[in-house]
Amino acid sequence: MNRLFAIHIIALSLLALDAADLHGEIIAPERRINWQAGVPGGIPNRTTIFCNVTNPPYNAKRDGVTDDSAAIQSAINACPSNQVVYLPTGNYRVNNQINIASKSYWTLRGDGPGKTIITGNPTSGQGIFYIGNSPWMPPATANMVSGYTKGSTNIVLSTVSGIAPNILLYLDQLNDGTLVTSYGASVGHGPCTYLDRLRNGTRNVMQIVRVTSISGNSVNFWPPLNWNFSTSLSPQVAEMYNSVRLAGIEDLTITAATNSGVNHHIYFDSCESSWLKNIESVKAPHWHVRFYTCLNCEIRDSYIHESQAYGVDEGYALEGSMSTGLLVENNLFWHNFISIIMGACNGCVIGYNCVTQTYNSEPEYMQSGFFGCHGTHPFMNLYEGNVGNEFQTDFYWGSSSHHTLFRNYFTGTDVDVLYNRKAVSLDSHSLSNNVVGNVLGSPGLTWAYENETPGFGQNVIWRLGFPIIGNNSYSNTAPPATNEEAFDTRVKATLLRHGNYDHATHAISWDPAIADHALPTSLYLTNKPVWFGNLPWPPFDPVLALSAAATNIPAGYRYIFGTTPPQPATQLHVTAVSNGWSLTFLGTPGINYQVQRASNLSGVWLTRATVLANTNGSAVWIDTNAPTTRAFYRATP
Repeated sequence: MNRLFAIHIIALSLLALDAADLHGEIIAPERRINWQAGVPGGIPNRTTIFCNVTNPPYNAKRDGVTDDSAAIQSAINACPSNQVVYLPTGNYRVNNQINIASKSYWTLRGDGPGKTIITGNPTSGQGIFYIGNSPWMPPATANMVSGYTKGSTNIVLSTVSGIAPNILLYLDQLNDGTLVTSYGASVGHGPCTYLDRLRNGTRNVMQIVRVTSISGNSVNFWPPLNWNFSTSLSPQVAEMYNSVRLAGIEDLTITAATNSGVNHHIYFDSCESSWLKNIESVKAPHWHVRFYTCLNCEIRDSYIHESQAYGVDEGYALEGSMSTGLLVENNLFWHNFISIIMGACNGCVIGYNCVTQTYNSEPEYMQSGFFGCHGTHPFMNLYEGNVGNEFQTDFYWGSSSHHTLFRNYFTGTDVDVLYNRKAVSLDSHSLSNNVVGNVLGSPGLTWAYENETPGFGQNVIWRLGFPIIGNNSYSNTAPPATNEEAFDTRVKATLLRHGNYDHATHAISWDPAIADHALPTSLYLTNKPVWFGNLPWPPFDPVLALSAAATNIPAGYRYIFGTTPPQPATQLHVTAVSNGWSLTFLGTPGINYQVQRASNLSGVWLTRATVLANTNGSAVWIDTNAPTTRAFYRATP
């Protein structure tokens, strides 16, 4: 038999990282963690459809006029564990807040953004969707006695009364007043009192964990601690109200009527391992999405854009507050006042997002797209592979520390911007930060490398130590721990800058104390993700700084081209065996591939088998019913 196989395979050839590469030994262990953000094991792909909400007994009209709130609320309330409430294409009017206070293990899924549309018009409430139930906040359950060092998954408590496996615990301690303070440069506002358990700005270092087991007064939990708690600062735990776990909203658009009385499109409150996936959120009244006191929640593959107003507390796309292990990945943020803002969050990953055209009442004046701090005290958060105008940690509502910025492209400018161009701004009380392997600034503009008194018309790569969020001035240089208006020299002194290319010096700057110039590929991913398609990996490399572009990441590619990036071609090996043809290819470990066959390249591809790539990424399938004439094969994830 004569068979010609023209091979076109859509798969990924991936490079595994060793442990040192994954953890990033360039950054000392005390300055980082092993990031494990997002839904553990990934968002579940639920396939069992519980109901179509347009069918009895729910009878949603999806005409954009009739109120479908009760139909959606009732369907979610009745949904069995690990099943799907399906919203087919249509416009679902929601005149009452959909509130899921305690039900877990459900998915609300549409036909895709622009097809399934939720138009919210509640007259009051935190969100069109309010998922969870706040403990607001509980009193201390016990004191920590021992075991509360960074990386630990076991602590000894003064009592375990009321504590049981699978509940959430809220861990915190007193502020030390030097590294951690809730007093910021918000003159006359006093301390930040909305981001700690007691609501008085005294206990801002926090973490949320889930109890896995108890033995005596010893409690095991996950995830590991992100911080060294201190005996002298009265470390405590509080039992949280367990609200919603492993619930998600997927594949739809959410918008709000102009007269809506809600603040948010979607509000997650005290939730665990819950998610938004492939969501479009457009024209929010104030905020689009907020995660509040959540553990390992996730938003991915989504498009968040435009608001009904822009300014303070308006036009905010995504805000994380008092949460642990959030994953914000592969999202596009366009035309928001502030796109991503973190307050009192820890262990989070903000990875491979595109932020563009931030907007305020003065379009020529640049507004930062990434706020690493706007509320006391975010720490140990990772920003990797993002593209946007500027990263800033402000001191308006208190301190922050231990941010890691890795392999991002911060352009320092934005659409229509003429003033206040900056790439990285680390304000007063933003200490012990790591900025490694980034591309900073943009070609075609004149940049100052670093300036202690930058003017609004000057383009600056590094702005360090200023106390005021929107100003480039300060009143004095008194010790910043006792004077919130002071210039803080500690910011630069504790900053790790290594392997960054900037468009001021047109060179890569290395820390002379670090001999290692081999930058890891990623600090939290072991492989190139399937959704990266044929785009470069890693997307941003200081050695290839002039190749940096928004289209190097999938979210930026979607912004420019309106579609996901194409999948790469790679080699598929075809070998004759006694009972047909053996097809072998290299893919992503643990990913299912559809092996497809066609009689010609312009014909219909027919799926022949589903093949799971093994732990090494290799996959083999034998076609025992191969045609005797020409055939073409491909494999798609």
